[in-house]
Amino acid sequence: MLPLDRQNEYRNRYRALNPGWQASGDVYERLVRDSISPQTRLLDLGGGRGGLIERIRRDIGLAAALDPDLEALLDHRASAVCRLWG
Repeated sequence: MLPLDRQNEYRNRYRALNPGWQASGDVYERLVRDSISPQTRLLDLGGGRGGLIERIRRDIGLAAALDPDLEALLDHRASAVCRLWG
């Protein structure tokens, strides 16, 4: 897997070449934000190292990630997220 900073570099280069292009993660985040509140409890199936939860965790009541890859969960970028494995 490419490091996040490299992924973002490629996204920015593509965006510069294709004005109006939006990364799927940005589109997904907007859709989710329309449905959350401070009382929201979120279970991220396939949570891996982060993703959407790291962007919205401060705006919801509880976030938990479930992933079969323990190493990925232990390296989750949103350290405040409950990590479920087993």
